Amino acid sequence: MTRVHSQAMLLGFLISIWGLAGDKVVDLAAWRSTPAVHGLATCVPELAYPLPEGWLPTLFWWQVPLSYDNAAALEGELRVLAARGLSPCIELRGDYQAPAEHIENAIDSARALAAAGIPVNLAMKGGLSLYRLPDGTLARHADAPDDEQKDAHGKIFSWLPLRDGWTAMAMHLEQLFARFAAATIPIAGVWYDYEDHPHPWNGMWQHSGRCARCRQAIGDENLKDRESWLTWVYNLNVEALATAFAGPVEAALPAAEVGFYGYVPSTEEYPTMPWLGTSYAYPPRRINPSSIDVAQPVCYASRGIAAKAGNHDAAYLATLLNAIRHVQRNLRIDQRLMPYVCSEVTPHHFAQAPRLSKAMYREFLRHTILRGARGFYCFNVAPPYMPTPEHYSELADINSVYNELFAPPFREFLEGGVVLNDSYLDPAEESAIVWSGMRRGNRALIRVLSLGAPTIVEIAPFPDLTVHLIAPSGGKSYLVDESGSIEPLN
Repeated sequence: MTRVHSQAMLLGFLISIWGLAGDKVVDLAAWRSTPAVHGLATCVPELAYPLPEGWLPTLFWWQVPLSYDNAAALEGELRVLAARGLSPCIELRGDYQAPAEHIENAIDSARALAAAGIPVNLAMKGGLSLYRLPDGTLARHADAPDDEQKDAHGKIFSWLPLRDGWTAMAMHLEQLFARFAAATIPIAGVWYDYEDHPHPWNGMWQHSGRCARCRQAIGDENLKDRESWLTWVYNLNVEALATAFAGPVEAALPAAEVGFYGYVPSTEEYPTMPWLGTSYAYPPRRINPSSIDVAQPVCYASRGIAAKAGNHDAAYLATLLNAIRHVQRNLRIDQRLMPYVCSEVTPHHFAQAPRLSKAMYREFLRHTILRGARGFYCFNVAPPYMPTPEHYSELADINSVYNELFAPPFREFLEGGVVLNDSYLDPAEESAIVWSGMRRGNRALIRVLSLGAPTIVEIAPFPDLTVHLIAPSGGKSYLVDESGSIEPLN
C-alpha cells in the first residue's frame, strides 16, 4: 500500500513553530513536574536540523510518562519531544482480555496527541497470540505425547497455531482499530512487537514431525530437512503477519503505516540475515506484503556477540551491520528501513563480556544510515537489559549522529542518494575495513573505517572511477565527485 509519509513533515512543521535548538520557547515550569521528561530534556540533545524528507521520527520502547490529563503540561512535554525528533507511542493491548478501561484510556490519550498536532503512533506490545480463540480455547493441535514436547529443561514446545486463530485475531483487531477510526483520530503508524509463532524457534521442526495432524498440514516435503522447514515456516510467518495483524490496520486505518519487530524482506538474489545470524541467511519470502510498510531488522548489541571475540568492537560492528545487509535492496519503492537499535542488551550469562564502546556504536549508526536506514526504533529499556540512566543515553546517541549527518553537505545524500555498499562483514575479522556510502548525481559521500591500524582503501564510487582513501581507526568521511576530486570532511 502506498501511503503518504507525513510524520516527518508534521514534526518538522511543529518544530518550525516551536523552535529548533537554541530557541528557548518551552516554559520549563509547564513540564518540570514530570521528572522523566525533564531527564530526557537534560540528556538528549535537540535536533539542529529538521528530519530529512522521507524520514520517520525516532520511536522508542520505554515511553516517557506524559500528562495526557493536563493539556498545558502536555503541550510543553510534546515540545520537548518534537524538538528532538521523538514521537511518543500509545501503548495498546490487543489481546481479547484487554480491559475496556485500557482501551478507552488509549483512545483518550491518542485524541490528546492528535489535538496537539502530534503524529499518533500505536505500539502493540504483548498479549497478542494466534493460539487462543476469544472463548479461551486453543487454536492448535498436537498429537505427540507430552513427554516428547519437552526439551532438556522441561520446557514444553509450542505447536503451530491453526488458521482459526488468525481469523479470530484479525476480526478482533479490526474491531479494535475501528474504534480509533470512529473517534476520527488520525493514526500515523501501528507498530507490532509480535514474536510468537509461526516461527522456527524452540525445536518446532523436530517436534512437528511427531504430530500426525501437523505432518498432514505442513507436508512431508516441508519437514524433510531444516532448510525446507525454514523456507516454509518463514513464509507462513509473513502470511500470518499480513493476514492477522497488518490486514486489520489496512481495513480500519488505511492511512497508517505498519511495522513489525524483526520483519525483513528476503529474496533468493539478496538474502537477509537474522539478528546474530552469522552462519545462515533468512530463506526467500514468496511475498513482501503491501500491507507491511516498514522493514525493522533487529540490531541489538548483545554481549554474547563479543563473548569469544578478540576485537570485540569489530565483532559487534560486523554482526549489527550484517543484520541490515541486503534489506534496502529488497524494499518496495514505498517501503522504508527502520531498524530496532540498542547499544546494550546483556543476557546474564554473558554479563562479563565486554560491551560495545560508545564510539563504535555511533559508528554503527552512521554506517546504518549510509546503508539505507530512514529512522530508528530505539530499544531504551530498563534493567536487566541496561542501567536506568541509559534510558536517555540511547536516544542521545541517535541524535548526536543525526546532528552530524543532517547537516550540509551530508543531508543531500540522505534525501535522494543511492546506497553504494552493503557487503557482508566477517565478525571474526579483527582488522577489517568497513565502508559505506551514497551517491547522488555526480557526487558521492563515503565513510571509511579501519578496525585495525590506519590504512589506505580502494573504493569505486562511480562505474569508471576508483579512488584511494585513508581509513583511520576512528572513521573518516569524504566527498568524492565524478572527476576524481576528493574532499575530506570533519
